Amino acid sequence: MGRRNDHSREELIEIAVKAGYDIACYQGVESLTTRAVAGVIGYSVGTLYNIFNDFEDYLLHVNTKTFNKLEEYLKDKLAEKDANSYEELQIIFVEFVTFTEENQNLWQLIVQSHSAYNKPYPRWYLRRLVKLLRMLEIPFCKFFYYLSKKEAKRAARVLWLALFSTCSVIRGAKNTIIGGNDNKTVNLILANTYIAGLMAMSKK
Repeated sequence: MGRRNDHSREELIEIAVKAGYDIACYQGVESLTTRAVAGVIGYSVGTLYNIFNDFEDYLLHVNTKTFNKLEEYLKDKLAEKDANSYEELQIIFVEFVTFTEENQNLWQLIVQSHSAYNKPYPRWYLRRLVKLLRMLEIPFCKFFYYLSKKEAKRAARVLWLALFSTCSVIRGAKNTIIGGNDNKTVNLILANTYIAGLMAMSKK
Protein backbone atom coordinates (compact mmCIF):
# COMPACT_ATOMS: atom_id res chain seq x y z
CA MET A 1 0.00 0.00 0.00
CA GLY A 2 1.28 3.42 -0.96
CA ARG A 3 2.05 6.14 1.55
CA ARG A 4 0.21 9.41 2.11
CA ASN A 5 1.88 11.32 -0.72
CA ASP A 6 0.72 8.71 -3.21
CA HIS A 7 -3.05 9.23 -2.82
CA SER A 8 -5.49 12.10 -3.09
CA ARG A 9 -8.14 12.68 -0.42
CA GLU A 10 -10.76 10.97 -2.58
CA GLU A 11 -8.51 7.97 -3.15
CA LEU A 12 -7.80 7.71 0.58
CA ILE A 13 -11.52 7.69 1.33
CA GLU A 14 -12.10 4.92 -1.20
CA ILE A 15 -9.17 2.86 0.11
CA ALA A 16 -10.19 3.29 3.74
CA VAL A 17 -13.83 2.43 3.06
CA LYS A 18 -12.89 -0.71 1.15
CA ALA A 19 -10.62 -1.78 4.00
CA GLY A 20 -13.40 -1.34 6.55
CA TYR A 21 -15.88 -3.12 4.30
CA ASP A 22 -13.55 -6.11 3.94
CA ILE A 23 -12.73 -6.24 7.65
CA ALA A 24 -16.41 -6.18 8.65
CA CYS A 25 -17.36 -8.68 5.95
CA TYR A 26 -14.69 -11.29 6.56
CA GLN A 27 -13.63 -10.75 10.18
CA GLY A 28 -16.78 -9.40 11.81
CA VAL A 29 -17.97 -6.06 13.15
CA GLU A 30 -16.02 -6.40 16.38
CA SER A 31 -12.77 -6.42 14.37
CA LEU A 32 -13.52 -3.12 12.65
CA THR A 33 -11.47 -0.48 14.49
CA THR A 34 -9.52 2.58 13.39
CA ARG A 35 -6.29 0.80 14.27
CA ALA A 36 -7.23 -2.21 12.15
CA VAL A 37 -8.14 -0.02 9.18
CA ALA A 38 -4.97 2.04 9.53
CA GLY A 39 -2.94 -1.16 9.59
CA VAL A 40 -4.51 -2.41 6.38
CA ILE A 41 -4.16 0.80 4.39
CA GLY A 42 -0.67 1.66 5.66
CA TYR A 43 -1.56 5.07 7.11
CA SER A 44 -1.81 6.36 10.66
CA VAL A 45 -5.02 6.50 12.69
CA GLY A 46 -4.68 10.28 12.58
CA THR A 47 -4.98 10.19 8.81
CA LEU A 48 -8.40 8.57 9.12
CA TYR A 49 -9.58 11.39 11.36
CA ASN A 50 -8.28 13.89 8.82
CA ILE A 51 -10.49 12.51 6.05
CA PHE A 52 -13.55 11.52 8.13
CA ASN A 53 -15.33 13.60 10.76
CA ASP A 54 -15.20 10.78 13.30
CA PHE A 55 -15.50 7.00 13.47
CA GLU A 56 -19.30 7.17 13.23
CA ASP A 57 -18.98 9.16 10.00
CA TYR A 58 -16.53 6.58 8.70
CA LEU A 59 -18.99 3.75 9.41
CA LEU A 60 -21.67 5.55 7.39
CA HIS A 61 -19.28 5.56 4.43
CA VAL A 62 -18.76 1.81 4.86
CA ASN A 63 -22.53 1.33 5.04
CA THR A 64 -22.87 3.25 1.78
CA LYS A 65 -20.65 0.70 0.06
CA THR A 66 -22.96 -2.04 1.35
CA PHE A 67 -26.01 -0.16 0.07
CA ASN A 68 -24.30 0.17 -3.32
CA LYS A 69 -23.77 -3.59 -3.39
CA LEU A 70 -27.39 -4.18 -2.37
CA GLU A 71 -28.67 -1.93 -5.14
CA GLU A 72 -26.49 -3.68 -7.74
CA TYR A 73 -27.68 -7.06 -6.46
CA LEU A 74 -31.37 -6.13 -6.66
CA LYS A 75 -30.95 -4.65 -10.15
CA ASP A 76 -29.28 -7.84 -11.35
CA LYS A 77 -32.09 -9.98 -9.93
CA LEU A 78 -34.77 -7.77 -11.47
CA ALA A 79 -33.01 -7.92 -14.83
CA GLU A 80 -33.19 -11.72 -14.87
CA LYS A 81 -36.94 -11.71 -15.48
CA ASP A 82 -39.33 -9.67 -17.59
CA ALA A 83 -41.60 -9.06 -14.62
CA ASN A 84 -44.66 -6.90 -14.07
CA SER A 85 -44.77 -4.48 -11.16
CA TYR A 86 -46.26 -7.00 -8.71
CA GLU A 87 -43.66 -9.63 -9.63
CA GLU A 88 -40.90 -7.04 -9.24
CA LEU A 89 -42.12 -6.34 -5.71
CA GLN A 90 -42.01 -10.06 -4.89
CA ILE A 91 -38.45 -10.30 -6.22
CA ILE A 92 -37.37 -7.35 -4.09
CA PHE A 93 -39.02 -8.78 -0.95
CA VAL A 94 -37.22 -12.12 -1.34
CA GLU A 95 -33.86 -10.93 -2.63
CA PHE A 96 -33.58 -8.20 -0.01
CA VAL A 97 -33.63 -10.96 2.60
CA THR A 98 -31.20 -13.09 0.59
CA PHE A 99 -28.69 -10.25 0.49
CA THR A 100 -28.90 -9.58 4.23
CA GLU A 101 -28.51 -13.29 5.01
CA GLU A 102 -25.52 -13.66 2.71
CA ASN A 103 -23.91 -10.51 4.14
CA GLN A 104 -24.82 -10.81 7.80
CA ASN A 105 -21.71 -9.08 9.14
CA LEU A 106 -22.23 -6.06 6.90
CA TRP A 107 -25.92 -5.89 7.79
CA GLN A 108 -25.03 -6.14 11.47
CA LEU A 109 -22.72 -3.16 11.00
CA ILE A 110 -25.57 -1.14 9.49
CA VAL A 111 -27.90 -2.01 12.37
CA GLN A 112 -25.33 -1.31 15.09
CA SER A 113 -24.02 1.90 13.56
CA HIS A 114 -27.56 3.23 13.10
CA SER A 115 -28.43 2.39 16.71
CA ALA A 116 -25.34 4.22 17.99
CA TYR A 117 -25.72 7.27 15.75
CA ASN A 118 -27.28 9.95 17.98
CA LYS A 119 -27.37 12.92 15.63
CA PRO A 120 -29.08 13.78 12.33
CA TYR A 121 -27.74 11.81 9.39
CA PRO A 122 -25.74 13.88 6.90
CA ARG A 123 -27.58 14.78 3.71
CA TRP A 124 -25.32 12.70 1.49
CA TYR A 125 -26.23 9.61 3.54
CA LEU A 126 -29.94 10.35 3.42
CA ARG A 127 -29.70 10.80 -0.34
CA ARG A 128 -28.12 7.35 -0.59
CA LEU A 129 -30.91 5.81 1.46
CA VAL A 130 -33.54 7.51 -0.69
CA LYS A 131 -31.84 6.25 -3.87
CA LEU A 132 -32.05 2.71 -2.53
CA LEU A 133 -35.65 3.25 -1.51
CA ARG A 134 -36.48 4.12 -5.12
CA MET A 135 -35.88 0.45 -5.97
CA LEU A 136 -39.14 -0.34 -4.16
CA GLU A 137 -40.96 2.92 -4.84
CA ILE A 138 -40.96 2.59 -8.63
CA PRO A 139 -42.75 -0.80 -8.95
CA PHE A 140 -44.91 0.01 -5.92
CA CYS A 141 -46.21 3.22 -7.51
CA LYS A 142 -46.81 1.38 -10.79
CA PHE A 143 -48.84 -1.30 -9.02
CA PHE A 144 -50.85 1.26 -7.05
CA TYR A 145 -51.29 3.52 -10.07
CA TYR A 146 -54.70 4.67 -8.82
CA LEU A 147 -53.25 6.21 -5.66
CA SER A 148 -51.83 9.70 -5.64
CA LYS A 149 -48.07 9.85 -6.04
CA LYS A 150 -47.76 11.17 -2.49
CA GLU A 151 -49.89 8.34 -1.02
CA ALA A 152 -48.08 5.63 -2.98
CA LYS A 153 -44.63 6.92 -2.01
CA ARG A 154 -45.60 7.16 1.64
CA ALA A 155 -46.98 3.63 1.62
CA ALA A 156 -43.86 2.31 -0.13
CA ARG A 157 -41.62 3.91 2.47
CA VAL A 158 -43.61 2.42 5.32
CA LEU A 159 -43.23 -1.03 3.74
CA TRP A 160 -39.52 -0.50 3.10
CA LEU A 161 -39.01 0.43 6.74
CA ALA A 162 -40.86 -2.72 7.81
CA LEU A 163 -38.72 -4.94 5.57
CA PHE A 164 -35.56 -3.24 6.80
CA SER A 165 -36.66 -3.78 10.40
CA THR A 166 -37.54 -7.46 10.04
CA CYS A 167 -34.17 -8.17 8.43
CA SER A 168 -32.50 -6.33 11.30
CA VAL A 169 -34.38 -8.12 14.09
CA ILE A 170 -34.76 -11.67 12.77
CA ARG A 171 -31.40 -13.37 12.42
CA GLY A 172 -30.70 -16.86 11.13
CA ALA A 173 -32.86 -19.24 9.10
CA LYS A 174 -35.43 -20.04 11.79
CA ASN A 175 -36.99 -18.13 14.62
CA THR A 176 -39.24 -19.61 17.28
CA ILE A 177 -41.05 -16.29 17.74
CA ILE A 178 -42.53 -16.51 14.26
CA GLY A 179 -43.24 -20.24 14.30
CA GLY A 180 -40.02 -21.44 12.75
CA ASN A 181 -40.68 -19.66 9.45
CA ASP A 182 -37.65 -18.50 7.49
CA ASN A 183 -37.01 -14.82 6.92
CA LYS A 184 -38.15 -14.86 3.30
CA THR A 185 -41.52 -16.30 4.29
CA VAL A 186 -41.93 -13.73 7.04
CA ASN A 187 -41.14 -10.85 4.70
CA LEU A 188 -43.49 -12.15 2.02
CA ILE A 189 -46.32 -12.53 4.53
CA LEU A 190 -45.68 -9.05 5.90
CA ALA A 191 -45.37 -7.37 2.50
CA ASN A 192 -48.30 -9.10 0.82
CA THR A 193 -50.58 -8.62 3.81
CA TYR A 194 -49.70 -4.93 3.74
CA ILE A 195 -50.39 -4.73 0.00
CA ALA A 196 -53.72 -6.56 0.37
CA GLY A 197 -54.73 -4.26 3.22
CA LEU A 198 -53.83 -1.18 1.21
CA MET A 199 -55.84 -2.46 -1.74
CA ALA A 200 -58.86 -3.10 0.49
CA MET A 201 -58.63 0.33 2.09
CA SER A 202 -58.35 2.08 -1.26
CA LYS A 203 -61.62 0.47 -2.45
CA LYS A 204 -63.62 1.98 0.39
